[in-house]
Amino acid sequence: MTTQAQQRTAIGEALAVGCLAQGVTAIAATTMTLEAAFRKAWRDWEARGDYRFVRASFERNDIKPILFDSERRPGPCIAAWSTSERGWLQPYLIVDWEKREVIEHLEETGETEWGFWMALVDAFLECFQERELCRAATG
Repeated sequence: MTTQAQQRTAIGEALAVGCLAQGVTAIAATTMTLEAAFRKAWRDWEARGDYRFVRASFERNDIKPILFDSERRPGPCIAAWSTSERGWLQPYLIVDWEKREVIEHLEETGETEWGFWMALVDAFLECFQERELCRAATG
């Protein structure tokens, strides 16, 4: 991936798919908690070197544009984040695919294996309190 837009799209999609895979359907977050979670997860993520245009520092943190702009990104996207519910970020799939197909697509079109994405998602989610996460009901 060579452009900032491509890197942001990949990260936004993988975070959305990963959250859904973990049963998380929404995250309640202020800008401060969102940026802190991404900064911590990004700092420890082994694959961050492949995404040189993405920043997660105190000076510049790209998580808000990554998530908030995801619904308006041009091109073929498979997942995005809805910000229409005030105070909540909701990951969703744009395509009507099975989980396996979505994961295969992410791996085939990107440079990062699913296991690395899940490490980022897990580190990101563990920064939130359980009351800040809405989880899908399991039957």
